[in-house]
Amino acid sequence: MLYLNGNPMPTRYFPNKELYLDTGMLNSLNKSKRYEIGLRFEGNDDLVALEFLKGAMDDMGFQDIILNCPFFPYSTMDHTDGSRPLSLKYIARMVNRMGFDSVKVMEPHSTVLEALVDRITVEEKTLSMLTALYPCGQDNLVICFPDMGAAKRYGFTLPEFRTLTFEKKRNFADGKIIGMRCVDDLETMPENAVCVIVDDLCRGGRTFVECGKLLKEAGAREVQLIVTHMETGAFYSGILTDSSPVDKVYATDSCLPHDWKDRYKNSKLHLESVF
Repeated sequence: MLYLNGNPMPTRYFPNKELYLDTGMLNSLNKSKRYEIGLRFEGNDDLVALEFLKGAMDDMGFQDIILNCPFFPYSTMDHTDGSRPLSLKYIARMVNRMGFDSVKVMEPHSTVLEALVDRITVEEKTLSMLTALYPCGQDNLVICFPDMGAAKRYGFTLPEFRTLTFEKKRNFADGKIIGMRCVDDLETMPENAVCVIVDDLCRGGRTFVECGKLLKEAGAREVQLIVTHMETGAFYSGILTDSSPVDKVYATDSCLPHDWKDRYKNSKLHLESVF
């Protein structure tokens, strides 16, 4: 789904499946003003629509166009094993060719994204959500990193918080998570601890469920999860069920379909809209 200055621009299709994007409303706009194209990635057709919209605005003489892309498409495809393309690099090239005056993203999953995309600005959304929930901290608050990657990403910015770091145990044959261990001493956790797991992305949530189990077994009163991006797979995994050790989940709707409010609801979930 595309948005222009926050207003949805729905796409339609011709009978032969070619995409139709109605850009007639551009004729009434002041071409010298700044405009923001928002991209909520729901499928590859959104990239085609983005090319159509940006191209039309360029042809009409619009001077200042920025792209607001909270979740950058193919962010998890930042490496190759030789049998598939390095997809993120090619999507970045596509966006660069469109020539936006700036590109805004939230919490890029890949550390190489900033090097690939021209004129990029990054919002560290997970940390801003954490500080909004706990502006002054509290004595029984523990920040939990579900893996070493999260510890490296957030640890140096949270020196004032008590922290715990976890490590995944994987089956080397298929890569699946088979367990979790805490690198630090769980016995140092304060009484009635509120444990907040922080990360950038939740796909299914198995990692966070395993962390939550260990935290509850160690005496945590409540386990929360804060992530910037949450995919629809989380609604079909155990993280949002009543039996889940994770009591609350805070995220944005950056990876959810535009009509998620009609399709996905859960009492544990607190979502912030990006558009």
